[in-house]
Amino acid sequence: MIIFCYEYYGDEEIKKHVPKIVRVNEKNRIVTVS
Repeated sequence: MIIFCYEYYGDEEIKKHVPKIVRVNEKNRIVTVS
């Protein structure tokens, strides 16, 4: 599992944030985005 975030979210922004789940194959190619 890899969790990656490169941005700071303020209090109001975090309330609106919807995380994405990106599944990759064995070559790290995107398979699906949820």
